[in-house]
Amino acid sequence: MRFYRNVKKRHTLICQKINQNDILLQKLDNKIMILEDEINEINKEILFINSLLTDINNLGFLSKEELLAIKRKQAVFNHQLIDLKLEKAKKEATHQAIILEKKEKLNIKKNLHMKNEKYIFLLKKEMVKIIQRKYLIEENEIEEVLYAKSKLNKNL
Repeated sequence: MRFYRNVKKRHTLICQKINQNDILLQKLDNKIMILEDEINEINKEILFINSLLTDINNLGFLSKEELLAIKRKQAVFNHQLIDLKLEKAKKEATHQAIILEKKEKLNIKKNLHMKNEKYIFLLKKEMVKIIQRKYLIEENEIEEVLYAKSKLNKNL
């Protein structure tokens, strides 16, 4: 019976760890989705700025003042482009780190489920032993009662 209680306790702990791990996995999935959305938004901004730069380069003949104003705008757009690419690189690095963490958590989940299955198997096996012991005890008690009755009947 002590073995059964120990296995039951360990099974309960494994179930708690599985639940905690599932919660962490859900949080990681949410972070991944948020980062992917942010990366997509940055990509859209990069495309927009690139199209603006292309449009600026396709202007015809300009005066000196217009050319200087366009060069200033190009410089601003190029700085924005650099900033966006840097931000995108940071988010992609974070994204990769979270994906690695998720893989680790999935591996932990797999191991926890294997342990859980093992404990379930042990619990079932131990329950069968307990039931068999109860039946054996009952059977022995019945045999003792029958034996005592047969001795009593012989003595009468």
